[in-house]
Amino acid sequence: MKYSLLPILYEARELQFFDPRDRIFAFAALAQDLETHVSVQPDYNAPSLHIYKQFAINYVRSTGATELLDYVRHNEETLQSEAPSWVPRWDNRGRKLAPERSSEWPPLEPKSLVACDPIFIEDSILKVRGVVMDEVVWTSDTLRAADITFVSIFHIWEVVCHSEVDSPYPKTNLIFAFLSVLVTGRYEGERSTWRRSEAACAVRLLERTDHVGGDELARWRCEADGANINQFINFMGEISRNSKFILARRGYMGLAPHVTKERDSCAIIFGCTSSCILRKRDRESQYRILGSSYIVGKQMYETEGGGISFEQLGDEDSKDWVEWDVEEQDIELC
Repeated sequence: MKYSLLPILYEARELQFFDPRDRIFAFAALAQDLETHVSVQPDYNAPSLHIYKQFAINYVRSTGATELLDYVRHNEETLQSEAPSWVPRWDNRGRKLAPERSSEWPPLEPKSLVACDPIFIEDSILKVRGVVMDEVVWTSDTLRAADITFVSIFHIWEVVCHSEVDSPYPKTNLIFAFLSVLVTGRYEGERSTWRRSEAACAVRLLERTDHVGGDELARWRCEADGANINQFINFMGEISRNSKFILARRGYMGLAPHVTKERDSCAIIFGCTSSCILRKRDRESQYRILGSSYIVGKQMYETEGGGISFEQLGDEDSKDWVEWDVEEQDIELC
């Protein structure tokens, strides 16, 4: 198994460091072992933001990959800092929504499969290839772990049910697209037990909104027999905490960084493992990146035990944007 330096730097954000520069320098030896082309030379005369930026530049240039952008996660303070938005702040304890690279979560690729390495423009702008797909039209309040209860989830579900945007998801399975967003396509424990807990949560939400016919509801009641939804709600709270539930103009649903606002853009940067949220700048094609997001595409599949799940937008079988009036483009991150 090949280990990567970036997940280690990310997990180390929970550690206490007397000097924030050591969030990079403390792993200089590991960098030499794990990323043979990435050099980390400690320089305690430079400020921490400069160190983070130079590491980001060195990493991207050495690897030719955009993987580093999966680790960007801003708050209001870091968005106002002098560092470019594409520089991960390793001293920010915010949790990213992008999954770690694996066989299950490979990097998102363009439909054309034409390679395009990221390019720096005067060390302040990072030009990448991707697609700006949609615009955020509604966000929930920030989801706090302690406040994620059935009642708070129901209030979001009500918004989804009464939204005026056209949904890309089948009406009878909209509830499972909704729940897939809140757990980012993951599950905990035995699949069969998890499926019953998911069905129980779906039934309780549907009983209060009259969103599907009686036949579907009766079937899901049978599937949920004997289930306790507490495990499902608790896991949902852990996964979605400090994020916002969003609706996009095309009806897509997702989780996004808590700094996301209406009119921000939903995008995919090729080479990352998830979609992201961008904020438009004054110049055409220039954006600030707020962080990774998890947006559910319309492609669904049946899981083991008869459950319904949805592909992440951007996965190989879920490149929905090829049907839209948008094109893959150069995106300048500043």
